[in-house]
Amino acid sequence: MEDLMEFSSVSSGGKEKTPDLIEDLLGPYESTPRKSEKSLDNDEDLIDSFSVSSEEKRKTPEPAEDSYDLYVGMTDRKDQPEHWVMMIVIPGDDYCTFYHSNHEWLAWPRYSRYTEPMKRFDHYKILRRDRICSIRESDMKKFRQACWDVEPQHCQRYVIAVLKKLEKEGLVSLGTGDSFVPQSQLHVHEGPNHQYTEEEYGRLVDELGRNGAYEEMLRIQGWANENGVVMWNSE
Repeated sequence: MEDLMEFSSVSSGGKEKTPDLIEDLLGPYESTPRKSEKSLDNDEDLIDSFSVSSEEKRKTPEPAEDSYDLYVGMTDRKDQPEHWVMMIVIPGDDYCTFYHSNHEWLAWPRYSRYTEPMKRFDHYKILRRDRICSIRESDMKKFRQACWDVEPQHCQRYVIAVLKKLEKEGLVSLGTGDSFVPQSQLHVHEGPNHQYTEEEYGRLVDELGRNGAYEEMLRIQGWANENGVVMWNSE
């Protein structure tokens, strides 16, 4: 597997296992109305007559709706294109949930969607984080649905496609998805020097083994020299 370990996954056409995010623990405040009184016969009644009426007590403000921040996170591998994830985090929290598309490490890419809760927001492999917007708790269902509706594919194209779908839902500013296109890269199997077919890459694996085939592909694509020294740089 890729070095970002999955919590739950689903292949295209399967049922997604998306865990619930942190639930709101505070319900609406509701006071208990006092009994009506016909007369003020003692000091207690007199004091109570100056208290706030039960109707006014019921008019306490509703708690503000929770919101989450959406980020696009990127690795800095330097030996192959960056892995992109969408990160949902409660503002100020140390932990977030990753939403991304990935495939088995070193294998021919057959992509699956992944949802990974309780990931460090400052994950040591996510060196770049671009904040996209805030999403209200009531809109999180739309976000999760967009992640499910987009077909699993190369992680960078998956993120861009989800952002464009969120634009249509009114959750993300128009043009956000396109703004990431210039930063996107070909997958290692796609180029820039050679585009492998599944059969061709399979023959390479048969000849050199999985690790050897991957290293050979990196050399052919220009990301490593004949000695295995990485040449490609994300910057």
